Amino acid sequence: TNAGCLDVCPTGAIFRSEYGSVVVQQDVCNGCGTCVTKCPKKAIQWIEGKPASIDAPVPAPEVR
Repeated sequence: TNAGCLDVCPTGAIFRSEYGSVVVQQDVCNGCGTCVTKCPKKAIQWIEGKPASIDAPVPAPEVR
């Protein structure tokens, strides 16, 4: 998959969109944080207590 976070997500909450972006489905995510530590590009960060893709829409306020 060329995305470490996709390979390690235990719930399958992370997928690659049709545009190639890696997206975290908040309703499926269990908040374990494994993806945050395994993302080689640091594109997933903690936002409002759960991992979220920083290139995907997130609720305000955004914390980086």
